[in-house]
Amino acid sequence: MKQFRSIQGVVFSVGMACAAIGCNTSRENLAVFNRHYETGRMDLACSFAAQKISGKETPHGDDLLWMLQLAATERYCQRYENSSGWFDRAEGTLRYYALNRNQIADSIV
Repeated sequence: MKQFRSIQGVVFSVGMACAAIGCNTSRENLAVFNRHYETGRMDLACSFAAQKISGKETPHGDDLLWMLQLAATERYCQRYENSSGWFDRAEGTLRYYALNRNQIADSIV
């Protein structure tokens, strides 16, 4: 329960930092992803989300958002192994921020 509250706090902090800084690019990217998803172009949605993940050793920017989007879309496409892998990476990102709270703001800039 304690770990859940910690993760919940991290997600809230990331969201607030994003809102404070202004995430027009993130919103635009999410709108593009949503159009692919809503029109059933799941392979394009997966590709788009995958391109937005930085691939760096430490999470950066919107990596968590795009990992979750990719994981959910892969799950919808019944590519369960890929989906589980991305959900695991997203969980690792949450854990990273829970243990390194000072990195949250740095990852957005």
